[in-house]
Amino acid sequence: MKKLITVLITLFSCVTLMHAQTSKIGLVAYKQVERVNGKWQNWPSDWNNYADEDRNGPEIKVTIFNSDPYIYNLVYYVDGAEKANFEVIYDADKTATIRKEWKTQYVNCYADEAGNYIYVQGTSLDHLAKDPSAWGSDPNTKLYMWVTSENFAVIVK
Repeated sequence: MKKLITVLITLFSCVTLMHAQTSKIGLVAYKQVERVNGKWQNWPSDWNNYADEDRNGPEIKVTIFNSDPYIYNLVYYVDGAEKANFEVIYDADKTATIRKEWKTQYVNCYADEAGNYIYVQGTSLDHLAKDPSAWGSDPNTKLYMWVTSENFAVIVK
């Protein structure tokens, strides 16, 4: 009986791992804004460099789960501490709207159940989960975290 349970747990773990891909992307800089009285403030013109602030290992871990639809888990770490954790799905309507507003086809939008959004400019979460080198290959690649539930937003690159 113990062997059967061990085999089943091992099999379940293997199947789960086969249906998920994870990668980590390193970050170098960020910008942050707040929403005040329901209105987003303007983005600052300058980037804050993590190294200048003596911050260690800022990164985002991206995991894609092969479900229908795909579920993406993003965890944002700074100094080894988790700063944000999102479970999002691709939002085709929001993507179409933002692509039109920004006049570019190179942005993909994702939403969670709390109304928070992730915008990825220059690539997609699917691509990042499978190939993290896509992050550093284009200097215009950015990830926007719109944390509407907490009234702040962050852009990282």
